[in-house]
Amino acid sequence: MKQERPNIILIMSDNQSADFLGAYGNNEVHTPALNALAQDGVLFRNAFCVNAMCSPCRASVLTGLMPSAHGIHTWLDDGLEGEWPDKWNAIGEFESLPERLQANGYKTALIGKYHLGKAWQPPSAFDHWVTFPHGHTVSFYGNRMIDNDQNFVYEGHSVDFFTERTIAFLKTQRSSSTPFFAFVPYNGPYGHWPAIRGRATTNFADLYDKTPLNSVPREGLNQSVIDRYTLRVLEAGTHPHERFAGPLKLPNDTDSLKNYFAQTSLIDSGVGRIVETLKSLEMDQNTLVIYTADHGFSLGNHGIWGHGLAAWPSSMHRPSYNIPLIISGCGVNCDETPALVSQLDLPNTILSFAGLPLLEGHLTDSRPLDLQDSSPVHRDAVFLEQEETRAIRTATNLYVERFNVEGFDGLEPELYDLVDDPGPEQGVVNSIADARKAVRYRYKNGADLIKITATGGVMSLARNGKNPQFTEEVIREIVKTADDYGMHVAAHAHGDEGMFRAVNAGVTTIEHGSIMADRTMRLMKEKQTYLVPTISAGEHVAKMAKIPGYYPEIIIPKALEVGVQNKATTKKAYEMGVPIAFGTDAGVFPHGDNAGEFVYMKEIGIPAEYSLNSATITNAKLLNMENLLGQLKEGFYADIIAVDESPLENIATLENVIFVMKDGKVYKN
Repeated sequence: MKQERPNIILIMSDNQSADFLGAYGNNEVHTPALNALAQDGVLFRNAFCVNAMCSPCRASVLTGLMPSAHGIHTWLDDGLEGEWPDKWNAIGEFESLPERLQANGYKTALIGKYHLGKAWQPPSAFDHWVTFPHGHTVSFYGNRMIDNDQNFVYEGHSVDFFTERTIAFLKTQRSSSTPFFAFVPYNGPYGHWPAIRGRATTNFADLYDKTPLNSVPREGLNQSVIDRYTLRVLEAGTHPHERFAGPLKLPNDTDSLKNYFAQTSLIDSGVGRIVETLKSLEMDQNTLVIYTADHGFSLGNHGIWGHGLAAWPSSMHRPSYNIPLIISGCGVNCDETPALVSQLDLPNTILSFAGLPLLEGHLTDSRPLDLQDSSPVHRDAVFLEQEETRAIRTATNLYVERFNVEGFDGLEPELYDLVDDPGPEQGVVNSIADARKAVRYRYKNGADLIKITATGGVMSLARNGKNPQFTEEVIREIVKTADDYGMHVAAHAHGDEGMFRAVNAGVTTIEHGSIMADRTMRLMKEKQTYLVPTISAGEHVAKMAKIPGYYPEIIIPKALEVGVQNKATTKKAYEMGVPIAFGTDAGVFPHGDNAGEFVYMKEIGIPAEYSLNSATITNAKLLNMENLLGQLKEGFYADIIAVDESPLENIATLENVIFVMKDGKVYKN
């Protein structure tokens, strides 16, 4: 019998901010499976949890209720399990998502960390039950596991265990006429000591050996956090949760940071294996796959390591509450959206997609997400709760209300403007003083180079992409401060006035340079400022602009103008003696087509030898890495590509790379 309703897989990570996933723009974290999932589905950029603790969030995802409605306000300490009622389930009194699905013919499965009741007893409304008797993870290895009526010690990594058991469950459903709901809450990447302490022992540890960790703030813990940790440890004595207070040096423990990234890649691998299993079983076309997290996590953001109880008063900052949410499969529209959503919305989104009655009640606030049209505003605000704190976040503001507790009086409300008052930390420079602050802030967070937007952009939703955005005095201060730290400054620029100011102020490179006057070319030649022309980007956006509806109307004339001007500008600049560096700005066209830039450079009269040098020796110099990159030489990185022909004779051969070596490791042969 043909199955009419979709299967549902809800995958949930443990302690993961959206900021630490590749799909959300973090280029240091290797998450190819999640990137692919996002490309085939909907990525929600502004999804928020309701609480920064495990148990409350899990309860809210399964019931559609705020913590103040279901009554779970913090993590359920499994060390106190002996005090809980027999067969107690923290959400047993409320109608839940799995209960509603089960009542309507779905086979329901829990495979992972539950953290909402007695671990040794089957959770309500789940037909299939695979978990472990822990709310906390002391170690990823050697955990006691529960597989329905059996319990045993699994020596491997618990994430691998839950992946394997999920795949095994899927195989049992291949020929079933009954749809299924699989809730797969992993217990990683986690981030807490001692599980995260030291170098990872997964297959993904080597990926991060040389990762500079520029995406991690590494600000160190602020004193109030240290004081709170110390107080908690002293109060706890020998209580089990003492070990989770953690060593206070974690924010600067690079091994632990890389361990966190490695656990993230392991989860990504698990997601990839699950998706591939669905495909091999021919179940992918009728299965909705959802990836999210219980709550966020700070890896040093705002002087905090962790979430929730890691800071007092409770941190309501974005890293603790902004969670990944990716939904794919079953014909879901491929897009991403900035719409404001809550994890409360998941149960009724799932039920609506399955064509089932929604969870309703005067306390329920679960709103079905539109998975076919990502443009509408979904919520005007999301609500956040944490211990003594309540907060409301809109697209523009965060309001935090603190309740006074014994021993801590006078906690004032907080109101944050998230839009109208950006400064150096947000990348906005409003003064010479801000210029110094912005460079120092980027340097503190690990930047190696500084890039500014000397003019507007083609892809921005602004009518003019040529207007200058800085005074020359401000750019000069940026260059001076960057120079103090040994950093070059690159300037994105399309309009002539903005790039003339930037060159005169001492920037190292002009990126694009689309509409450049002779005066600026002469000045660049005089100062030996490099042009990075990005012809391929201009050609691509001009081509796409001719497709009706591909770009918003406001972008089309800018894209067409750049496409016309960029080639001619580059040709003239080269002929006038302006030094050229190689670049593509590949974010506007498919990555992998970058070598087309060599062909375009050849077409306008730049010799192959010159363009090859511009992409190797020249760029190594501009990156301050001329002693490591750009040459085949002893002591340099063994980064090598090979092609079938000599590029000096046929530059287009670079579009067909047949051999790739990185750091001496062969990736393609």
